[in-house]
Amino acid sequence: MYYNRHTRRAFLRGAGGFMFAIPFLPSLAEKAYAQTPAKNLKRFVTFYWSGGGGAPIWFPNVPASLMTTTGTNYKAMRLTDVLTRNGRISDAFRDPRFAKYAPMLNIYRGMDIERFTGHNKLGALAGESDGDRSVDSLPQYPSIDYLISRSPAVYPTEPASRLGVLGVMDSTNNWNGPSISFSKTSSGTTSVIPPILSPIAAYDYYFKDFVPSGPAGDAALAALKARRKSVLDTVFEDYKRTMASTRLASSEKSVLSSHVEQFRELEKKIDNIKASACASVPTRPTTSLFLNTPDMVAMGYFKNQRDLLPAIDLMIEISATAMRCQMTNVVTIMLDAGNCGFNYMGIGDTHGLSHGRVSPDPTNRANAMKQTADMNNLYIGRILNFMDKIDIDDPAAAGERMLDNTLILGTNEFGSVGNHRSWSLPVFTLGGGNRVNTGWYVDYRGKRAISDNYSDREIDLANLPVEYFGRDYNSLLIGCMTAMGLTPADWEKPGVAGFGSYQFPALDKGWYVESETSPAGIITPGRRTPPPFFLKA
Repeated sequence: MYYNRHTRRAFLRGAGGFMFAIPFLPSLAEKAYAQTPAKNLKRFVTFYWSGGGGAPIWFPNVPASLMTTTGTNYKAMRLTDVLTRNGRISDAFRDPRFAKYAPMLNIYRGMDIERFTGHNKLGALAGESDGDRSVDSLPQYPSIDYLISRSPAVYPTEPASRLGVLGVMDSTNNWNGPSISFSKTSSGTTSVIPPILSPIAAYDYYFKDFVPSGPAGDAALAALKARRKSVLDTVFEDYKRTMASTRLASSEKSVLSSHVEQFRELEKKIDNIKASACASVPTRPTTSLFLNTPDMVAMGYFKNQRDLLPAIDLMIEISATAMRCQMTNVVTIMLDAGNCGFNYMGIGDTHGLSHGRVSPDPTNRANAMKQTADMNNLYIGRILNFMDKIDIDDPAAAGERMLDNTLILGTNEFGSVGNHRSWSLPVFTLGGGNRVNTGWYVDYRGKRAISDNYSDREIDLANLPVEYFGRDYNSLLIGCMTAMGLTPADWEKPGVAGFGSYQFPALDKGWYVESETSPAGIITPGRRTPPPFFLKA
């Protein structure tokens, strides 16, 4: 079980072995925790799914008058107090393990991607607004998981794997493309990072060249390095022979010479190959679990639904083990791919539920809300399984907890109001207590209500809670990068402040306009600024 080492555990260990327990004292814990020096985090994990969450089932049901902590542009309440008052955090966060993990959870309300976006996978990690139903679009910026994975603050030495992008669902109609992750090419443009969809392929990605710790692994490590160097030497000899050819044009020699740098990078990787910090890893899966028959694809069903959760469980076991064994520090897991036709255990498809939550029929609306809560609990329960697997002493930092040095971001493409728009996105973080203020429900919404004339006639305003514009979602992405030790120089384009696209609501119309500055009183200005109260000082 996880306890703050600066409070309860330290007290019990220092009590001379007396066999008693003291009640949890929030005021003492808060003071002790606040004294912990803030430092950059070591690991970053993203969980993404597309189902969204209606505000009544996603956010805690507490009146503003009970929000105990306030500041400029935000108000907050401790999630332990929410649990005490309501018995659960919300319908979407009803897993009993939150009695343990609530002090490490943050739920954010009022994180807005401002432009009209019915389907916006690009926004999740790239901060892009590309309109509704654009297929295979590319953002202008690489995604934050890629940027974090390239940072020397996260990887002081070359790792076995900088970034793993895993998924379990695919679709013939993936609006905004198949992935939320994007890399940057040598020319400065972005390129999609397709997710690894098979658990067998994911296992091989991390553990194909696994070398266990201890003396037994020494011979295997030497053999692996020799094999890699042998292949590299062979390729390099081919390169030298080609360069010496009299038939090779000078322009072609220039192109070929540019590859020398790649050889040097491969040599560094070989020199840095180390035995794993673990003595063993899970058994390699024997099946991908997926069925891809032509008739299923034609019907819009792209995987066998009964295999969805077992496949997610395998991906979580593989990625958590890779992190525990110090083989990677950055992982992105797509729990579905958007417009995915979930249809699991009586739960309707995620896309259909987003429409059902604004149905004019109260029975249909209530049923969609219940199924949305059930769907979110299936996904969030899997994320908590990941938490359970890394709730250990940090193998890379003696005397610290792995969860304190790991920031987990749960993000989505559908918002909590209207017909799956991207306002008040259902997003949260877990862990990261060495750098992030944890254990809070934080509300960033302002005083201006979302316009009711944005040309979406499916919304039933009379039966929905009023939402207000809050803070641009990109500030949360900037907060995550800052927590990982990155600076604006790592994510900004030359001469352009901020990250991603910034589009704000026009004051005199229900549509959206591109603007370099936010309208006063609606979106908090400051393109380089994490959300207030997000980071520890």
